[in-house]
Amino acid sequence: MTEAKEKIKRPLQETYYYPVIFMVLVTFVFIAVLAYLNDSTSEIIKKASESKERESILYVLGIENDASFDGILAAYEDQVIEEDYGYVSKESGDIALFFSGSGLWGEIDGFLAVSDDMKTLKGLVFTEQSETPGLGGRIDELWFREQFRGVKLDSTEGDLIKYKPEPGGDVDAISGATSTSKAVLNILNPFLKEKIDELKGGE
Repeated sequence: MTEAKEKIKRPLQETYYYPVIFMVLVTFVFIAVLAYLNDSTSEIIKKASESKERESILYVLGIENDASFDGILAAYEDQVIEEDYGYVSKESGDIALFFSGSGLWGEIDGFLAVSDDMKTLKGLVFTEQSETPGLGGRIDELWFREQFRGVKLDSTEGDLIKYKPEPGGDVDAISGATSTSKAVLNILNPFLKEKIDELKGGE
């Protein structure tokens, strides 16, 4: 009887359910903190995402800005027209389009721009990719992106964009990243052909 009473009188921290209560309280506190942070930063995250997208559109259209939130917004609102099919430069008439496709390890998303006559690629940028760092991930590097600017798209046969040294090659692939390099063109070429045809009215 004495032993039973001693068990009943044991402090809470010595009972088997103390760790459970402690973990529930800790979990509740962390969830409350995370919920607060998520709510308080959601608007900032949304603005950052919108700013990144607008900056990408400005980049492919060749429109300069000071890379600040206000600078990007001002340049975008002043020089870009949003249409159902894409984003149009008020000055040049160039058209920016969103694209998405499968890379080696996941989706590759981005924007590209074509001239108003659909005959020249004006710019290219990748906004999302999960390719191997140091290899396929190098598609984000400036040298790779910039070599697409000015590529002619008036070929009537075969792919619109080709890697060197293939006859009529336009750009360099990434050394050691053959699969990602191929994936990029496998995304861009069909996309460009489809969109150019649509924008020309199916001619």
